Amino acid sequence: SVNSIGQYAFNDCSNNLATVAFLGNTVNNLGDNAFNDISHDSTLYYISDSENRITAWSQFTKKITYSVDTANNVTLNTFEPKNYAGPFVVLSLIGGNQVTSIANAFTQCTDITSIHLPDSITSIADSAFQACEELTSINIPDAVTFIGSKTFDGCIAFTSITFGINSQLETIGELAFDGLSIESVFLPKSVKTIGRGAFGACKDMK
Repeated sequence: SVNSIGQYAFNDCSNNLATVAFLGNTVNNLGDNAFNDISHDSTLYYISDSENRITAWSQFTKKITYSVDTANNVTLNTFEPKNYAGPFVVLSLIGGNQVTSIANAFTQCTDITSIHLPDSITSIADSAFQACEELTSINIPDAVTFIGSKTFDGCIAFTSITFGINSQLETIGELAFDGLSIESVFLPKSVKTIGRGAFGACKDMK
């Protein structure tokens, strides 16, 4: 386990370094300029099973916290920074375990422009992407069986929802897609429950 990263440890890795990820709550000390002159296209993750911050967290471009259940399935709990702008790809594995659920991790990430969900996702919790105002579309993986309440509520730029032909979706929660600018949606035949106001105020729906 990595406990400490010294000064300039990854200095000037500006050409080919694309991603650095530290798993677990192990990095306690991070030296000054440890990631100095890394390309802005690089992604520096600090992925932790704890809310505790480390020294010089600002050197990391993204912070994710998660939990693991008794079946070794991973839930993403928080994502920072909330003002992150641009696309984001959700990891399919953390510490060798599949990411299967998303809690309200991306609530009020107002500038995130797109989200790619891995095929391993089975559940998207209440308010997971609420108020992601620049998010325009989403592809829901086939394995997703549950979409919670207010999951995409307030995603005012949202125009497209796509479900796969083998979708296993069963439940759409209350106000899940409330107020979106979608014109149409084709729901999988597997859907059993659509909550109150799930597509309410979708005024462009034809």
